[in-house]
Amino acid sequence: MWVHNWDMGATGWAEGAPVDWDPETGQGNAYFVYAYACHIAEVEVDLLTGEAHVRRFWAVHDSGKIVNPQTARGQVAGGIAQGIGYALIEELVSEGGRIVAPSFTAYHIPTAMDVPEEYVIDFVEAPYSGGPYGAKGLGEVPLMASHAAVANAVSAATGGRLREYPALPERVLALLKGR
Repeated sequence: MWVHNWDMGATGWAEGAPVDWDPETGQGNAYFVYAYACHIAEVEVDLLTGEAHVRRFWAVHDSGKIVNPQTARGQVAGGIAQGIGYALIEELVSEGGRIVAPSFTAYHIPTAMDVPEEYVIDFVEAPYSGGPYGAKGLGEVPLMASHAAVANAVSAATGGRLREYPALPERVLALLKGR
């Protein structure tokens, strides 16, 4: 690019169609495009210790035309890892408006050992007429769907509804005792 003096940058502008959301009735289209996903987590819960681990995971997304499949898969895999961390590991404790663990020294995040060895990521490519090349967004959808799938799997495994994150062993044991 440099040798030929070709510009690698681009500038553009896009404006979404008006929305017809009615806050009084809760009806209408709040956004000009929706991305959809279905996530399923299979968890294993140790009945003695209360530890929960994700064993297998399935994620299918309708994000329109997938422009870069490798990047899209990486985005979903990263969202799955974040969701597992959010649902099972990460606990942000604050006292008096201050975060107790202000560094990652005492704040636990997921590692490769926390991500299931077996997971499936797939896409339903339904091109969206309003997106570039038919694409929709894929930014936050994987995280939003993955933590809910993990929490629902823990709830199904324990017989009690997980209502507080993360699903630490003592919280899981409480769910098991309450069933």
